Amino acid sequence: LLRIDDPNIELNLQGSINISGKENVANLIAEVRNFNPSALKLSNQWPETAFSFNIDADISGRSLNKSKGEVVVSDFLMDSPKQQYYLEQLNIRADENNGVHLLDIESDFARVSIVGDYDYETLPQSFINIIGKRLPTLPGLPDVTNTNSNDFIIDATLNNTDWLKAFFNIPLDLKSPLHIEGDINDANSSMNMNVVVPDFVYDDTNFKATNINISTPNDTLRMKARIDKYNDMGQLTSLMLSTDAINDKFNANTKFSIDGMVTLKGNLDLYAKFYQDDNGADAAYVSIQPSELVVND
Repeated sequence: LLRIDDPNIELNLQGSINISGKENVANLIAEVRNFNPSALKLSNQWPETAFSFNIDADISGRSLNKSKGEVVVSDFLMDSPKQQYYLEQLNIRADENNGVHLLDIESDFARVSIVGDYDYETLPQSFINIIGKRLPTLPGLPDVTNTNSNDFIIDATLNNTDWLKAFFNIPLDLKSPLHIEGDINDANSSMNMNVVVPDFVYDDTNFKATNINISTPNDTLRMKARIDKYNDMGQLTSLMLSTDAINDKFNANTKFSIDGMVTLKGNLDLYAKFYQDDNGADAAYVSIQPSELVVND
């Protein structure tokens, strides 16, 4: 199909594409070597960096939501003067049957499964709508839409974060896998999501026992979270956060315990009311409720 031999990209593309039938069909094999987007003036995000990889794609469908098939990326190499990143294989498999979608992603660093009735393009909107129903005048929140077709389950495990550091310079190291599981239903405006990160290091700071749960009991958007942080001397800072949001009202309770030369324990209660002022601009009233601080208990 296509062959390019250039100092800043070598491409050998073979296979077939058919868009004349009821379904679009693509069977492609691509070998890419020394692809340098900076030298080609395509992007300056990764200067002096070359990418090499193979792609094997066998997919069909009238649209993205009707797509079936598999895409395999293998022997991915990111080579720059400062670092190298290698990914052995990334498999993306999609299927659809009577409106039920299956998306499986499996690689060296992660495994993700999303199953249900959903539209790929509106998945982020589902999260926005769930927040917007409880806090419709929250400043900065994108517009809520009438999207109500998504109903899905997600199960994901992230094993390492080398790719985050290589591509985005995010200083995150997982000492144990990060796990996400939950479900979202647009029609009921409901969500139940759990995030567990037992042990990780961010910017040379060690965090443990991180748990986040987001749910919607009795039409209230509720979050419960806990995180423990250890300093270089092994002293513990523990935070527990509980929030409720409904009818443009937001309540948050934070319990904390800080070890050190002085030990601090206590809780902080906060209340916020979101509304529109006389000019129609989003505004908020925030109040610190009676709280507690104990020193050297």
